[in-house]
Amino acid sequence: MRSRPAVVLGLVIVSVLSLSGPAAAEDPNARKHRVDRAIQGLNQDLDETSVALREAGGALHVAEAKLPAAQAKVSQVHGQLVAAQTKDRLLSQQLAGAKAEVRRAQGQIHSTLADIASNQQLIGRIATSSYESNGMGELAVVLDSQSPAEFASRIVLVQSALRSQSAILGGLAESRANLAAERATLVAKRQAVAE
Repeated sequence: MRSRPAVVLGLVIVSVLSLSGPAAAEDPNARKHRVDRAIQGLNQDLDETSVALREAGGALHVAEAKLPAAQAKVSQVHGQLVAAQTKDRLLSQQLAGAKAEVRRAQGQIHSTLADIASNQQLIGRIATSSYESNGMGELAVVLDSQSPAEFASRIVLVQSALRSQSAILGGLAESRANLAAERATLVAKRQAVAE
């Protein structure tokens, strides 16, 4: 580091001496005094430059010492960012799945409500028919038989009608139970979406 300033100082002295012109025209003491002042000014500039270089070198060393920690922190933050982005994608996929499940549950509820309405209409018709025949419609069909074969076939028809009515009532009860379960499922799925 010191050899460079010495070379610069030497070059400056040579330059000053060469610019001064012929030695015979000027007093040697005046010339020496002028060169000494120039050297003194250059030494002062050189000292200031050396101080600035030392300060810059110190700052560079401090910055270089902090660089690995800063790079590690950047890597850590980048890793956290990638992890957060991955988690965000997974949560978005889960949310989309949960919303699709909510739509399916709503569709099942609408279908079950349609089944219930259909069964209620059938039960209404059965009740109307039973009311109109004073509850004796099935018995009247059997008793109006003209022969034992007709009697047997009418009993089979009445039994089939009664089984059908029981199946409709059972289906209605099952549909109502399904509706309650589907509504509970829908509430749970909506809560999952809200979270």
